[in-house]
Amino acid sequence: MTNNDLKFWLADIPVPGRYGHKYHRGHVGVFSGGLASTGAARLAAGAALRIGAGLVTLLSPKSALLTNASHLTAIMLKALDDPHELPSLIKKRKIDTLVSGPGLGVGQHTVNLITQALSLDCANVLDADALTSFSNDSQTLFSLLKQAKHQSILTPHMGEFCRLFGGSNTDNLDQRIERAVAASMQSGSVIVLKGHQTIIAAPGQPAVISQNAPPWLATAGSGDVLAGIIAGLLAQKMPPQKAAMAGVWLHGEAGNHAGPGLTSEDLDQALHQVIIKLHNDISN
Repeated sequence: MTNNDLKFWLADIPVPGRYGHKYHRGHVGVFSGGLASTGAARLAAGAALRIGAGLVTLLSPKSALLTNASHLTAIMLKALDDPHELPSLIKKRKIDTLVSGPGLGVGQHTVNLITQALSLDCANVLDADALTSFSNDSQTLFSLLKQAKHQSILTPHMGEFCRLFGGSNTDNLDQRIERAVAASMQSGSVIVLKGHQTIIAAPGQPAVISQNAPPWLATAGSGDVLAGIIAGLLAQKMPPQKAAMAGVWLHGEAGNHAGPGLTSEDLDQALHQVIIKLHNDISN
C-alpha cells in the first residue's frame, strides 16, 4: 500500500505555457442526462473546465438543451440524441476526452453511447450510470475497455463496484485494495474506488491510497466533480494513473478548503483556491 503523495504526480501536473492557447489544453465532452437529470453532467463539465481543460462541451439530448443552456456560460452545448452521431461529432468538434455516467440514466441508450465512446480515439472517464448500465453484462464492458485506444478510468463507489465486479460491500481496507487491484487487471483500466480512503489501482502497479478527503465531501454530486477533474487532467495529456491520483488528491483538498456544510456547488471555488496554491508551490 502506497500513500497518494504529491511526489508521485506533481511533476506531471499540466502548467500552461506562455505561448499556449486553449486548443493545446484539450477538449472534454460530457454526456448529459435527460430533462430532469442534467445537474450532474454540469458539475462534471464545470470541474473539467476549472482544472484547466481548454474547452468543454456538454453533449445534451435535444429535450434538455434549454435547461442546460440556461445554466451554462463558458461551457459549450451541443445536441446529441443518436449515439451513432457521436463519431462525426467528436471528429468535427475535436473532442479528445469523454465523461460518461453522471446523471446519464441506466439502460440501453447508455450502453450504446459507451460502446461508441470506447471505439473512438478519445480518453474516457466512466462513472455512475455508465458502469451500472453494464451490471448484467460486465464482460462486454471489459472487452470494450481492453480494445479501446486509450486506457480508461473507472470511478465507482463501492455499490457501483459490486454491481460491476461482483462481491459484497465491505469497509475492510485490505479487502477493498485487493478487489480494486483485481478489477484493474480484469478491466484493463485504472480503478478509482471511492470512499473515505479512496483506492487508485492500475494494472501491474501497486495500489495507491488517498486519505485526505474530509467526511463532509460525501455529498450528492461530489463524485461528478471528481470525474470532471480527472477528465480535465486527461485532456491535458496527464497519464491516466497520475491523472487519477492527482484528481483524487485535488478533490479531497477542495473538500477540506470548502469545509463543513459544503455542497458540490461549493467545490468549484474551493478547487480554484487549491489550484492557485498548487501552482504557486510548483513555481517556487
